[in-house]
Amino acid sequence: MKLKAAFYIPVTNSQTEGLCQLIEVADHAVSFIWYRKDPWELAGLAVYHLNEPLSASAWEKLVRVETELPSNPARTQIIYNVKESTLVPDEFYQDGQASDILTLLFGPNIACTTHTISLSGIDARLIYRTPKALDNALRLIYPGSLFTHASIQEVSVWKDFPADLQVVFYPQSIKLALFIHGKLQVIRYLPYQTATDAAYHLLHTARQHGKDAADIRVRLSGMIEKQSPLFNELYSYFPNILFDDIGPLWTLPEGMSAYPEHYFSHLTTLATCVS
Repeated sequence: MKLKAAFYIPVTNSQTEGLCQLIEVADHAVSFIWYRKDPWELAGLAVYHLNEPLSASAWEKLVRVETELPSNPARTQIIYNVKESTLVPDEFYQDGQASDILTLLFGPNIACTTHTISLSGIDARLIYRTPKALDNALRLIYPGSLFTHASIQEVSVWKDFPADLQVVFYPQSIKLALFIHGKLQVIRYLPYQTATDAAYHLLHTARQHGKDAADIRVRLSGMIEKQSPLFNELYSYFPNILFDDIGPLWTLPEGMSAYPEHYFSHLTTLATCVS
């Protein structure tokens, strides 16, 4: 397991009172943001890309190697953002089916824990599974913390954004959510290696729902450069495309202002949802 810090902006203020911590646990990445509320202030950020799926042993290595990660925050939120998840309309769901549904979609995995969360406003629930050893380790380290899935929080916010297609770029994958007239149509994780792969996924999703690329408003966040073949490829199909930002709510530390806000805007969105 190799740990690669894509970003590491440490908390420089020695006063950690009131410091909140959000940890996003993705399939091949783990991100930390440290922040304060009232007013909203982003105090630090660490993003690690992994060359294999995150596991309990990888987590132990990360904590052992990165000894400067802030400890004892006032509050911690664990936000899973894993691809082995799906939305199920309430009318088609029965108690006890979650594990069977995930097995049908992603194959059997007895080393996982299955979770179910209801979504307010759209009469559906999100079911997902996480490595059992990793989930147990996190719950032991952070007892009493909030554990949830990012899609629950994102759907509640994204439906009000001036965009039809929300796209978050991660190492080796993208997460996209399509809304039509503010109503969620689909949310999914898709692998990609090239710009052509990513463009295909966006085009296919739009066409599946009867939408022309020229009429779709696309909002990008995560690991994508503004001046890159990837962006140029997307823009050649989707002329109405923009990058996400953190908005006026947040104050950034000096070391973070040099980076494009869309790199970490999906994390600040999660923080405002769960805090």
